[in-house]
Amino acid sequence: MRAQPFTRVLYARALVLHGRLDQAQDAFAKAVALVAQGRTPPGPWLVADWQPPDDLASRIWLEALRAPIAEPSARGLGPPPIAADRLGEIDAERLASAALGRRLAWTVVPAEELAVYDRLADLTALRRPSCQAHRAIPPFLVTLAEGWLALGEVTRALELLKSGEKAAITGRDPEVARLSAVSRLEVVRRMRLHGHERALRERMLQSKNPVEREAARRVEALVGSPASLPMDIPSDISILPVASPLAPIIPVRGAELVRRPREAVDDIFDSARPVLGPRRLAELFLDEGELLALREPLLGSRALGVAASLFEEAGTRPGGSSRQSLPCWPRRAATFR
Repeated sequence: MRAQPFTRVLYARALVLHGRLDQAQDAFAKAVALVAQGRTPPGPWLVADWQPPDDLASRIWLEALRAPIAEPSARGLGPPPIAADRLGEIDAERLASAALGRRLAWTVVPAEELAVYDRLADLTALRRPSCQAHRAIPPFLVTLAEGWLALGEVTRALELLKSGEKAAITGRDPEVARLSAVSRLEVVRRMRLHGHERALRERMLQSKNPVEREAARRVEALVGSPASLPMDIPSDISILPVASPLAPIIPVRGAELVRRPREAVDDIFDSARPVLGPRRLAELFLDEGELLALREPLLGSRALGVAASLFEEAGTRPGGSSRQSLPCWPRRAATFR
């Protein structure tokens, strides 16, 4: 019966919230095994009470990666590989995005593999989210652009995001159009592309959407002219787990974090690394440090030093896969204006 594996997923999510990680992994694994075994469709009474996902296996893996429950290589657990010809419907497409994003949290993905995904027939197809699992994960093309950016392929990343935004506007999907546009601003900020996306930056600075407006302000703080530098420079390091990966996820501002004793920061790293991955953590500290350095240079330098060590651990650096000059790159980042 198809309800049984989905019930296992709900049970596994509850176990994660209660900090019983090993049991949660077992529950997710059993749910996937049940999907492979179960061929009997639900009875009419069950459909009336619960509408199962069209792609139950992909939804189960999507929930597992959303948790997340462990390192990608832990215990051999892993979602099905991304298809070479097409992504499919939204559960499979969001699963592909989550799986690629999880890999990028640890290291870069080879260009040869990303090029295969670039040729997917339905890469920009319109898909409507129907649950929080779909909304919590960005569309695959946005994550794919992040993969190209990680390799320093700026042109490919921007072209992909522009094609996604155009398709979303044509298909009247404002959320995907917004995500694609905001991601373009992230590329401009990360790579300091002073002459790029000026119209988009000006439009989003006036946007009523706080996400768009904040993204544009971060870009202007680092890419715009000194005269346009906002007085209240945004600085909000993304969410980090504190105390343990099983504790509630709470926001920690970068300025607060780098003021803490080194032992406390190490504890947070030990907790966050298996959950977020070293490369993702490095990006968070780079994003925070480069803004923090504009008003508190010493604290900003400390945050950028943390980013450098984490990029070294991941064997990569922002905007490229080479290890050359890695440790000093983030420390100089805030001066590239």
